Amino acid sequence: MIQLVYKISHDWSTWNLIIDNSGSLGEKSFGELAYIFSYSILKKGGIMFHGVVMEWNGIGVLICAHSKVGKTTHTRMWRDHEEAVILNGDRALCCKDNLPLHLPGRKIL
Repeated sequence: MIQLVYKISHDWSTWNLIIDNSGSLGEKSFGELAYIFSYSILKKGGIMFHGVVMEWNGIGVLICAHSKVGKTTHTRMWRDHEEAVILNGDRALCCKDNLPLHLPGRKIL
């Protein structure tokens, strides 16, 4: 049985949930939006990474890796020993305005 069906516009600017047979009271459909957003943002010159975003000495740093590798543990060491600030611990949106690449509000090394 089909659990979720979305209607997505040709330019990826509009997403509508048409069918939700998941029985999750919207939790599963909400979780799937991250995947849809990841594709949609490509059309706007952005890209979504699975990683931890931190600020260190005024510079945004993005650490990407597979789940359970230790990204959060690693950035907590930066926080504890180098006074880095963890901004996001799961997903990072990066946008290309001009070089270098930018996180919203932060420059990436």
